[in-house]
Amino acid sequence: AMTWLCRRVKAITAIDLYVLEKDPKASLTEFALRKIISSNHRGDVTAFSAPEKLTRDDNVFRNYLFHVVDTSDTVLADAYGERHVAIPVRNLKSRAEVVIDICIGNLKFLPKVQEVEVNKIVGLLQIAFFELQRVSTGAENSLDPKLSRSANADEMFNELLLNVLSENLQKIDAELFSELHSYQN
Repeated sequence: AMTWLCRRVKAITAIDLYVLEKDPKASLTEFALRKIISSNHRGDVTAFSAPEKLTRDDNVFRNYLFHVVDTSDTVLADAYGERHVAIPVRNLKSRAEVVIDICIGNLKFLPKVQEVEVNKIVGLLQIAFFELQRVSTGAENSLDPKLSRSANADEMFNELLLNVLSENLQKIDAELFSELHSYQN
């Protein structure tokens, strides 16, 4: 998904993915975030085997990430001279479990077309995350039965993306198909 976003949304300069790490004995506001994946503007993805741990007190410039977890809402923030869009991926109880930190450089907002693209991909990630949680708890998969055979996030995301693409292709009328077919670069 990160590679797809970086290639489709040119305004993105970097994406970082943080996972919530909670101590079951601690209060709800005591948690850390672990940066597990990072991607640059070209879509080169780095997965960290020893993820960096970020606590609320570590860096005030990253406080917006904790605000996303606290509120389970998307947050726009400026950090280190760049604009960040931090988006929650919620669990089955609608609490943020994952934070997607999208850096858009010096832009204040994404262009509308690119914002729509980000929202589509994040929506697919949310669906995949729900299904992975449901499958991991032994619940029946509510999507395609072949998705329940694999709890692999990449495969599930790709399958969801293909389903959306297939649905959109079915909506194409003959005139648009002819126009697309004759398109030359």
